[in-house]
Amino acid sequence: MSTKTTVTIADGDSWDVAIEIGLSPAEEQELQELQIHFERSGGRGVDVAERIDHLVAKRDGDLPAAACIFDGTYGWHNTYRVVDLAVDHGWGLSEDDKADLADYKADQGSRPESGERVHELADLAEQYLNDKLVTEGWQFGWHEGEFFLANTAWWEAQG
Repeated sequence: MSTKTTVTIADGDSWDVAIEIGLSPAEEQELQELQIHFERSGGRGVDVAERIDHLVAKRDGDLPAAACIFDGTYGWHNTYRVVDLAVDHGWGLSEDDKADLADYKADQGSRPESGERVHELADLAEQYLNDKLVTEGWQFGWHEGEFFLANTAWWEAQG
């Protein structure tokens, strides 16, 4: 069954993330049969062990789950969008940082140092957002050009 989990940041804002949790009666039966088969076979059968692990993770709500906050389609704009998200959640910027951010937003900036600073700010913004998360086992981060909010199981599956 699919359900939603709510991930909350310290200021009270939250995101709903779809996650599979719980087993159907048929999956419960399958899990019991696989466990008996696995025990009788002396622990042989990697595919059986993997299916058991998957069913147990699903039953316990430990399957990978993620929400794409900023889609890679927006390219370089996502760099400043992460900064804006952190600012929306209480992060403060100096006047110099605000000027660099404004310059960067105008077609990646007229000065190379603005772009470098905005990339540094994006890293700091990510850290700020992660420090503000209230929900255990979740964190923000980049994967393949997209910015995600994901649980530990999802980040581990990404390698």
